[in-house]
Amino acid sequence: MAIIVSLLMVISAGVGQFGQLIRTDIDVRSAALIQWADGDKKRLQKVDEFTKMCLIGKPVKTVDGELRPLISIEQCANSNGFEELLEVVRQARQAIKSYAWPLSLVAS
Repeated sequence: MAIIVSLLMVISAGVGQFGQLIRTDIDVRSAALIQWADGDKKRLQKVDEFTKMCLIGKPVKTVDGELRPLISIEQCANSNGFEELLEVVRQARQAIKSYAWPLSLVAS
């Protein structure tokens, strides 16, 4: 019974940390994009478009009304001219250097 309780605690902590990691990734990415824009209205507009199109995303309706599945952030950025913002996002992700235990057991 103690093993089951211990296992549930580790799993629970891991799930909680994974949720926190996702939130941290979103926050770091947003901060990096805002810093890149540096208050410039055109850049802020570009960040807004990039966020709506590539970071939030949604299935896209085709001409015949069918829904296409979501594409990756990289595919979206490359196909919509957001390569510079893609690089900002990639660099922001590198700001997260390490993960706490037990997430560090599975995250790289």
